[in-house]
Parts: sequence; structure tokens; C-alpha cells
Amino acid sequence: ELKVENLPKLERMLREKGVEMLPHLYQLTIDGVSNLKFPRLPSVEELRAIDIYEAASLMEGVVENMPCLKTLDIVRIEGLVVLPDQFSRLGSLQKLKISSCCDLEYFPEYVLEGLTSLRSLSINNCEHLKSLSEGVRHLTCLECLRIHSCPELVTLPSNITQLTALRSVRIGCFFTLPYGLQCIPSLRALDIYDCTFTSLPNWLGDFTSLQELEISRCRKLRSLPSSIQRLTNLSSLNIRECPYLKKRCKRETGEDWQYIKHIPEIQLFFQMKPTFCGFY
Repeated sequence: ELKVENLPKLERMLREKGVEMLPHLYQLTIDGVSNLKFPRLPSVEELRAIDIYEAASLMEGVVENMPCLKTLDIVRIEGLVVLPDQFSRLGSLQKLKISSCCDLEYFPEYVLEGLTSLRSLSINNCEHLKSLSEGVRHLTCLECLRIHSCPELVTLPSNITQLTALRSVRIGCFFTLPYGLQCIPSLRALDIYDCTFTSLPNWLGDFTSLQELEISRCRKLRSLPSSIQRLTNLSSLNIRECPYLKKRCKRETGEDWQYIKHIPEIQLFFQMKPTFCGFY
């Protein structure tokens, strides 16, 4: 593992002849190093890039010199409006996390075409993100999707139904659940947290394959939809810190108990704890 931090004038990390010194480097973190020209590091599988101002040049260096890259974590990349073209060449990438890229607006379809090995996609605090694009249909290996604090992302692509490997979705800090979420046929686990809506849509009952549902810190949520009783495969329900649901979900006497009594494992936690709208 190697970390290179707060060296804005650094242009080269190693001389060409010195590359052999790091034949087994697995993980690289660069933070605040905008002018770095990457040497060839063929063994690197994990890259964390923070506070980079030239996203295109960064990705060009990554693609050319890190052919085995499997995990990419980019944080606060200034001026990143769309994912660079070079992303389409990351055919080995399995995990992609994008955080606090406030200029990011959409994922071009042709870029997603190349991410055929991607298994996990996490997007956090991208306040101007409007679309994942119809290119998501190419993410045929995607198993986990995490979206947090992306207020302008109100719908998911209609062809998300083609992601038959997608098993787990986490949605956090939304004003309403993104429309299209209900179209994921293979979903097994759904986690809804830190959201401000007062009700859940009735289409929640359309997740016929859902096995695990967690609702946490949705402190304005006043009730559960009656359609939840249609989730006949649901084996686990966890409700945490949703104060309005305390009385409604009370065993036998709560108004919503009739909707959830068929679920084998029900855990209810209502103690309020200091928290912030985080991503984990």
C-alpha cells in the first residue's frame, strides 16, 4: 500500500527505471496530487483518488498504467460533469465509488458499456446528478447499488429491469424514493435510511423477491404501506429510529401490525441517537 498526499507540484512518483521497486503494490491512494503522471503499475488493483482537479488526465493515466484495476474510489474531483471516456476501458473494474463530485450530472451510455465486470456501484453526495443513463443495462454483473444524497436523481433508467444480478440496493437522504426502483425483479435486500418523506409508495409491495428490508432514521415516516403484506418472501424486517412507527408497529395492537405480522423476523429499535446524514 502506498499513499501520496498533499503534493500539488509533484509530477512524477517514480523514475521509469524505478518502477520495478513496486512490483507487488496493491493499493494506491493519491490525495491532492493534481499534476502526477502515473508510472506503469501493473499490479495495482485498488486506487483511491481524492481532490483531483483534472479528471480526464487522471483517468488517462489510470487506464494506461493500471490494467488490473479492480477498485476505484474517487472523491471531490472538481469539474467532473460526466464520467470521462477512459472509464469505458476499465474492463476489470469490480467496485466503483464516487463521492462528493458535486459537478457530476450523468453517466454517458458509451462509458458504461465497458464496465462489464462491475459488481458494486456507490454514488454519494453528487447533488447535481440527474441520470444514470440507459447504459446501466450493460452492467450485467452489478450486484450492489448504493445511492446517497443525490436529490436530483428522481428516476432510475427503465431498463434497470435487465440487471438480473442486482441483489442489494441502499437508498439514503432522499425526499422520495427514485421511481423505477420497483422494476428491479431480482432484488433481495433493500435498505432505506435518513430519508425525509412521510410515506412509502404503495409499489413497495411489488418487490416479490425481497427477503430483507431495513428502514432506519426516517424520522418523518408516519406509516407503512398496506402493500407490504404482499411481500410473502420477506424474512427480515428491521425498523430503526422511526419514531412515528413505534405505536403503529406494536405487536398485535398497532395499526400497521396486520401488514407485517407474516414476517418471521421483526426487529424494532426506536431509541433516538445523535446522527448525521452519512454514507456507509
